[in-house]
Amino acid sequence: MKKMVEFCENNYELGSLMVKEKLDKTSQFETMEYGCLGHCIQCRITPFVMVEGKYIEDENLDLLYDKIVEQDDNHQLDFIYDLVIKTEKGLKGDN
Repeated sequence: MKKMVEFCENNYELGSLMVKEKLDKTSQFETMEYGCLGHCIQCRITPFVMVEGKYIEDENLDLLYDKIVEQDDNHQLDFIYDLVIKTEKGLKGDN
C-alpha cells in the first residue's frame, strides 16, 4: 500500500517541490498538493510534508526526502513484525 505524502503549495518556494518530484518518480508514495496544510508559521521557515498525517520537516531537502523514506521503512518493519508475531501465535495455538 502506498504511503500518502501531502505537500503545501505555499512551501514549494523553500524547495519541497523538488522532494515531491523525486517522490513522484517512485512507486512507494502517493503525493497530494494542497493550498494550505495549516502549518503556516513553519511553512514560511522550513520545508515540510505530512506523511500519513505526521508532520516531518528538515531544512536539508535530501534529509527531508530520507526522513520520508524512513517513515515508509519503519511502516514496513512494523508490518513484518506484526506478521511474524501473528504467525508465531498461530503456530503455538495462541490466537
